[in-house]
Amino acid sequence: YIGPACLRFCSGRGHCSRTGCKCDPGFSGPACELASQTFPAFLSEGFSSPRLSSYHSFSSLRGAEVSFGCGVLASGKALVFNRDGRRHLVTAPLDSSQARYLQFTLRLGSRSILSSCPAPDQPGEGVLLHYSSDNGITWTLLRHYAYQGFHEPRIVSVELPSGARKFGVQFRWWQPYHSGRGHDVWALDEISMTSVLFNTISLDFSNVLDVTQSLGFYLGNVQPYCQHDWTLSFSGEPSPGFSIRYVETQSMQIGASYSLQFSLVMGCGREPSPHIDTQVRLEFSTNHGLTWHLVKEACLPGMPSCSEFTAPSVYHPSEFKDWRRVTLLLPQKTWSSATRFRWIQNYYGEQDEWALDDIYIGQQCPNMCHGHGWCDHGHCRCDDGFSGQDCQPSSPLSSSVLSDFESQDALLATWQEVIGGEVVAPDMGCGVVSSGSSLYFSKAGLRQLVSWDLDTEWAEFVQFYLRVGGDWAECNQADSREEGVLLQYSNDGGISWGLIAEMYFTDFIKPRFVHYELPLASKTPSTRFRWWQPLHSGEGYDQWAIDDVIILSEREKHIIPMANPTLPQNFYEKPAFDYPLNQMSVWLMLGNEGMERDNNNSFCAPTPSAMVFGRSEGDRVAVTRDLALRPGYTLQFKLNIGCESEFSASAPVLLQYSHDAGRTWALVREGCYPGTPGTGVCEGSGRELREPTVYNTGDYEQWTRITVVIPRNVAASKTRFRWFQESSVYRDAPPFALDGVYISEPCPNHCGGHGDCISGVCFCDMGYTVEQDSCVPSVASPSELTEGFEGKLSPLWQSISGGQIGGGCGIISEGKALYFSSAGRREARTAPLDTTNTRLAQFYIRIGSKSLGPTCTRPRSRNEGVIVQFSTNNGIQWQFLRELDFSSFLEPQVVTIELPPPAKTPYTVFRWWQPQQGKHSAQWTLDDVLIGMNDSSRTGFHDKFDGTTPLRHNWYRIQGGEVTVDCLSLDNALTFNSEAIDSK
Repeated sequence: YIGPACLRFCSGRGHCSRTGCKCDPGFSGPACELASQTFPAFLSEGFSSPRLSSYHSFSSLRGAEVSFGCGVLASGKALVFNRDGRRHLVTAPLDSSQARYLQFTLRLGSRSILSSCPAPDQPGEGVLLHYSSDNGITWTLLRHYAYQGFHEPRIVSVELPSGARKFGVQFRWWQPYHSGRGHDVWALDEISMTSVLFNTISLDFSNVLDVTQSLGFYLGNVQPYCQHDWTLSFSGEPSPGFSIRYVETQSMQIGASYSLQFSLVMGCGREPSPHIDTQVRLEFSTNHGLTWHLVKEACLPGMPSCSEFTAPSVYHPSEFKDWRRVTLLLPQKTWSSATRFRWIQNYYGEQDEWALDDIYIGQQCPNMCHGHGWCDHGHCRCDDGFSGQDCQPSSPLSSSVLSDFESQDALLATWQEVIGGEVVAPDMGCGVVSSGSSLYFSKAGLRQLVSWDLDTEWAEFVQFYLRVGGDWAECNQADSREEGVLLQYSNDGGISWGLIAEMYFTDFIKPRFVHYELPLASKTPSTRFRWWQPLHSGEGYDQWAIDDVIILSEREKHIIPMANPTLPQNFYEKPAFDYPLNQMSVWLMLGNEGMERDNNNSFCAPTPSAMVFGRSEGDRVAVTRDLALRPGYTLQFKLNIGCESEFSASAPVLLQYSHDAGRTWALVREGCYPGTPGTGVCEGSGRELREPTVYNTGDYEQWTRITVVIPRNVAASKTRFRWFQESSVYRDAPPFALDGVYISEPCPNHCGGHGDCISGVCFCDMGYTVEQDSCVPSVASPSELTEGFEGKLSPLWQSISGGQIGGGCGIISEGKALYFSSAGRREARTAPLDTTNTRLAQFYIRIGSKSLGPTCTRPRSRNEGVIVQFSTNNGIQWQFLRELDFSSFLEPQVVTIELPPPAKTPYTVFRWWQPQQGKHSAQWTLDDVLIGMNDSSRTGFHDKFDGTTPLRHNWYRIQGGEVTVDCLSLDNALTFNSEAIDSK
């Protein structure tokens, strides 16, 4: 027949003709939709007979045999599809109008390639499940079982859509492609179509009939408990003689991909009875209750063949003070055709109540709902904040943890659960672990610390300080491997845990810094971490403590916080969005911040934004995050060490860097002295002689800005800095404070050393203005310095450290001199001078002596010489003028230095500096310093001594003479007389 189509193709049950449908026997109606016969309303087939012709429930069965070729799927043999040609199974027509589920056990190959059940290995070799309501003319897809899943047998439940719930429906399992006999094998077993799911328990205790059909229980009641309206709760005192109480399920068929889920609460806030084991155990039996085993056995360090370390399915009251959901994948040992489960409490007192709610045993959900939802017949009901078919986070989660355990309140905001631990002061528990307080675990029951779920896709590492046991009662040493601490991660909300590291119990008797790269498997949009001590000997034994936990995401690793300064501005108009790194964002860890608790005073020179480090529980430290730097970047900060003027070499503040995430630290710049062997940064003739990044007490009495240009060896891809003061060793170290910490790409000439460099833009100090993007003095610099140290010091000395006017080394040129003898830094530094036309620097100097005794001792080493340097950016970088050799100036000598072209700038600073500090360095003395003499050679000379021009503008040097009215010339004259001539 070729022609117009009949109504609904006669439902596939009649011939079409011009006059309409000619129905097959037993069917009638315009579309042959009415049947005089009935179709079976349910289907149940277990494939036990090897004769294929005996299966009347199926209208077509091709390419299969009944055998054990793919092992046992549900029970006994299964229908194995392993032949040539088409492979499919089609049911006879069914009446599915009252049915709700199609359930069957499916296996697509096995994990082994050599078995008689090799798995499909290409797309298209999966299995399709269709239904048809018109006798196979049109097929509608219900499910696709992809080729790479189902290597273990799985019980599959399909909820039927409305189109598949009608009279005369057929179902078809079909593999479209395969590679021939014995390849891409799959198998089916235990096919059923029902209105209720077999092999599933799903109870919320609101319907008592359901409960009594599925569960048997002893000493329990269905009643409201602990804010849940209907639960199965166990309370009351034990009766004498027999104390166990339990709930047990009926026997059910359990297969691969089954899971068990329930809510449990223990005590609901009441303390458990001490010294008895009130735990609730979850057990299973595969022999109708003759023997029982734990659903999950403990798997701990030191045990053989553990794939992952897990706790057993034994639940302790410390973990279940509130309702908690527990989800378990049912392991292979629980799979059988008749498995039953029970929750049992063997010992209890009157206060050890417990209750169950929301029990579900059945088809596993996709990815176990990632631990963030309830599983219901294979579908997820997600918790708040999670969505999708497998409960992914609805919005991105936080991606870092920075926890210093200084307050109990902050604890619960940062951590999801802290069980068995509490924040303790530094003199309690296991003492100081990193600095200040720590989180100390000592209680009975479970001891673990669990983070919230984090977005770790970009996280790099986890680091913390840990101590496991010690040698006193509050910190007692563990004595077996299971009493160490495990660091684990979970991507599914705590259902399964992967190992990051085992902290071996003998390695942490002293506090240690620990840093682990995160494994790739732990970088997901929702991962949590836990520190867990699997076993311990009870309250007061095997204690441990943790401090300064940091998990950081690369996504938050700004290279450098960028401010957006519009124009260079002067210091006092600093932008409101001033970006010192004082924001928490750049600090990884601050130790001993703040002042001592007992003396409630504030820092001696407080500023609103300063960070003060004054407590001494451990070392004082500020650590930045890992930054991506380039050579030449600048690190700037202001430092004040206790407003102390008294020099002390103990407990300096060190500025250090680390490339390996804090395992090893080195000074950002080692000292580079003339006597230093030529290695590293201190090589070559172009080396810059300067002090190390060690800041001593006494040198930083005022707030001092320090600018460090990052050397090449420090600027690696990831560098973290720390300011470090060993206050654990030096108990009375003065507090120090940091302010205005900036890390920035370099500014032009580093702002001339007179401004803050923020994001490559200069903000100048008071009295300086912006010129060519750098900071220059608002008034022109003087062009000459002459200083004889006789009266008041010239204002052109910017700073004189470690020296004062004195005669400890005798008379140098004439009269008084500048004498350097202190124990700290010894340096004389000028203000910026305009040296564009200046020719030379000249001065008298003496370094030690042969015979003047202890006030002017003889120098012994090269580093006791004096270095003369100049800087064009106020001391950020120093350039070399002259090294005055330590042994050549035992008598006073005059030194003349012709200024090289680089030293002739409008803002040049000079310094005289003795590298070696300390009491034992030779004292030295400066006198008659002159930086001057005009460069341009004169064409003539005229001086009437009438005071119209200062003497020094015409005369290079006058000794022993002065301008007076002379008796003979009756005019001003330059007079030399005996009183003025000194001993020379």
